[in-house]
Amino acid sequence: MFSLHNNKDRLYSKVFRRFLEGALSYPCSTDEIIARQVPVEVLQRITPELIVEYFKRCAFEASDDTDLFQQGADVTVKLRANTLYYWKKCISHYMLMQNSGWDEVSVKGNPTKSQKVNQFIKDLVKVECHDRGVSSQARRPIEYKEFLQLLQLARKRGFGQEFGTNRRGQLKFARIACFLSLQWQLIARMDDMLHVKFTNLCPNSLFPFCLKCQIRWSKNTTEERSCPNQILMPSNEPLLCPILNLGIYLEAYGSEAMGSEGFLFGGDPQRSTILRTFESLLSDDEFPKAAVKGKLGTHSIRKGACTYAVRAGLSRDYATRRGRWRAKKNVVEVYIDINQPFPDAVAASKLSGPKGACRYRLKTGVGGVSEEFVLSKVVPNCRKLLGDEAGAALGRAVLWAAFHEQHHADPECPLLQPWLRTAVIQAYEEVYGTASDVVHNPVEKVTVVPQGNGDELYLIEIGVNSAGEQIQVDGRRDSTIDDMTTLLSHQLQVQRQIEETRAEVLNQLFEVRHNTSKQFEIINKNLKRIALQPVLRPGAMVHRQRGLLEVPADSGEEEEETIERMPARLSRCPKTLFDLWHEYQFGLSGCKPAKEFNLIERGKTKSVFCRRKVFWDVIVKLVNAGHTSEVAIDKVYGCYGRTTSVTKILLKMVQDRKTGGHPNLRVGD
Repeated sequence: MFSLHNNKDRLYSKVFRRFLEGALSYPCSTDEIIARQVPVEVLQRITPELIVEYFKRCAFEASDDTDLFQQGADVTVKLRANTLYYWKKCISHYMLMQNSGWDEVSVKGNPTKSQKVNQFIKDLVKVECHDRGVSSQARRPIEYKEFLQLLQLARKRGFGQEFGTNRRGQLKFARIACFLSLQWQLIARMDDMLHVKFTNLCPNSLFPFCLKCQIRWSKNTTEERSCPNQILMPSNEPLLCPILNLGIYLEAYGSEAMGSEGFLFGGDPQRSTILRTFESLLSDDEFPKAAVKGKLGTHSIRKGACTYAVRAGLSRDYATRRGRWRAKKNVVEVYIDINQPFPDAVAASKLSGPKGACRYRLKTGVGGVSEEFVLSKVVPNCRKLLGDEAGAALGRAVLWAAFHEQHHADPECPLLQPWLRTAVIQAYEEVYGTASDVVHNPVEKVTVVPQGNGDELYLIEIGVNSAGEQIQVDGRRDSTIDDMTTLLSHQLQVQRQIEETRAEVLNQLFEVRHNTSKQFEIINKNLKRIALQPVLRPGAMVHRQRGLLEVPADSGEEEEETIERMPARLSRCPKTLFDLWHEYQFGLSGCKPAKEFNLIERGKTKSVFCRRKVFWDVIVKLVNAGHTSEVAIDKVYGCYGRTTSVTKILLKMVQDRKTGGHPNLRVGD
């Protein structure tokens, strides 16, 4: 027989045994501690000073660090304050006067509640605040996008064509998808979900498209008042929808996965299997690693769900109720019913994702199906396990998914198993005829928004039916609900328009940034070319050197005179062909352009000029043929190599000229 107290003793006894051996040198076994066989004389020797001294030896690397720690100096810390809080709790569990404080005068009571012990841990907290302690190993909250990708990866590994169609092999992935989606919407721990039984699931009489779940096993559950009936709402996000995941899991594997004691996920025997499957998904190469620092674990789901709900606007009080955290107990709590439908529905709606909660509803008219068909043909196993009302809620979700996959199938990541989808479609064809591509989905999804009126909860459907009329929950129509429906419909429409506008603006901004970056790249390339081949007008340069502010009208004649007065010299070793062409066109270092050399000036540099003239003639031909000088020079580099020196290129061009020039540099061939 499982006992919560025995489980707690098993966890706490290990820490207390190490404390007795380290602080009192008293060896004992965990069985003796659990059986409360530790002598009273030994327990009475435990004092606050003894606990603090033991904590110091464990927390600091050297004994000298204790005095330095008290003086505020930098010390090497090996433990975090949370570890000492846990140890203190374990030691307190076995004290003689567990619920009493510590009396400094009579030296009696619970030593773990003394001021010395608490002050030591508080000082260690300050050290961690100053970033001088041990880094935290706590698991971080999982992000919403990460959680969706985790659910998508579970479906891909379990239902995708790439990984086979073994039904037994698909069980663990169908279980983990259902397990995680329920854990997210209920803000539950892993242990909480492992101990959920089929009897804890029941239909919702007020809202038949929802279910109710009761978490009756939890770490903080000490009385029945801590176990409210909490609503499970369908989600517009199929991967996140707990109703859809639960329907797929129970219909495909309900009888196989059910434990001997009626646990929904098999109970403690399946703990290791679920944990291994979860860790394999986290370590999968296709699971993206977020930029957020920290590791992920099973408790990351509970942290992530609560964090996402509060970020989405859920109040902390509603999040506390949804997560069943133990709050400060007041007398008034006894007089307040533990079931709070409106706060619970608001929390469930926030946890359904940005698209909100929804309702799966059967369409009427042509192509419509009956409730009996859903129960008998689509989800007979769910009907057997949970009854007609709850089975109908799950069956509508499964039927919607089967037809949705028929028209929007993703072979790599299907919503449900291909064999289950085929079975549902065949059952539909047997009763209603061929389910061709013309047939629409017989189930429609309508967005649902929780609203309160007095102490009543209303789940108002926001949308239009086939006739374009406003729709809401059946049987709950009055003037107040009509007004709320109209306002909420306009609000939702405005929100969607804002989201669409925001998405459009972001796309346009991305395009502008992309185009701007391309233009800047072109400008930078041109600037680099200009830096290598600057264009200078010799006449303007001479005027600038003379300090002239305006160019005279007869600047053309003066430029010719200026060019004649410029020295006719060729550079000794141009580094690039671009410099060599610039020397031909404009000259280098204030010298005369090579194309303006007369016969006498050419004769003074005959050998160098003739060798370079081979290159200049090729570039002139290419430019006259329509190429730019930059493109022409690039063609020369392409023929002779970009790493080849200018001298070697010129020598090779002289050799090629004897045979008519390089084939790739000929014009008109």
